[in-house]
Amino acid sequence: MKKFLSLFVFVLTSFCANSLIAQTGSISLNSLTQIGGFAFASSNMHSADFQTLPGVFGCSPGYKSGSGFGFSIGGIYQIPINSNLSLQMRGAFSSLGSTLSVEDNIGNSRVNNEAVPTIAKHTLESSISTIEIQPMLYFQPLNNPLNLSIGLNTGLLVGASYTQKEEIQTPSNALFENGLRQRNVSNGTISNTTALQLGALVGAGYDVLVGRNIFVTPEVQYGLQLTNLVSDVAWKSNSLRFGVSVRYILLPKELSPTPLEPDEKR
Repeated sequence: MKKFLSLFVFVLTSFCANSLIAQTGSISLNSLTQIGGFAFASSNMHSADFQTLPGVFGCSPGYKSGSGFGFSIGGIYQIPINSNLSLQMRGAFSSLGSTLSVEDNIGNSRVNNEAVPTIAKHTLESSISTIEIQPMLYFQPLNNPLNLSIGLNTGLLVGASYTQKEEIQTPSNALFENGLRQRNVSNGTISNTTALQLGALVGAGYDVLVGRNIFVTPEVQYGLQLTNLVSDVAWKSNSLRFGVSVRYILLPKELSPTPLEPDEKR
């Protein structure tokens, strides 16, 4: 997380130092239609309250939280409402996986003729991906390069798999009944997933005009998930995303460069 935050601050500071006011003549470039794309790195933060996945044997005391890293990439289509407000439609492919873990005292083991607690760690690693549609309101107060955004995130869950295990942490000489330090090891596809995922998005960025009609925007975005990943299981995936978007401004003819006439070429 600290590495992503440091990188974002560095990029934002660099762009701010070289930023230009997004105006051409008396027409604000933000009041024009734009197309582009974006790429985010994300810190996924899962909240949960379940012991095991549907159809999977496990004996954890209950998973509560987890974290992981993912990404989000996609395209942008932006149409103006007025000079300060635009409607931005984003389509994205996102990775939402994480690792949930919890420790459990499963009894005592004998070490040097003494009974000591046996601590096992239950781990559930998930790989989850979605295809998302994100309608957002994109607001720039007073034509300032700083922008704010808020919107919805409607996603279709297209992939969900897991790997789980229970492993003894201490003492070092303790073994399960199978003669190993691990048990309940399994992996596969997560069943009973909620296909339609709904959430809310808020974000902020800083528009930098590069050349005549291209915006490069360092962004930070927070996604709050409203839908459980699995039906009847309390398990949601929120994310904090850092990245960059690039938007190409579709200039009207009167602002577009015109080819030189033969006389002008000389």
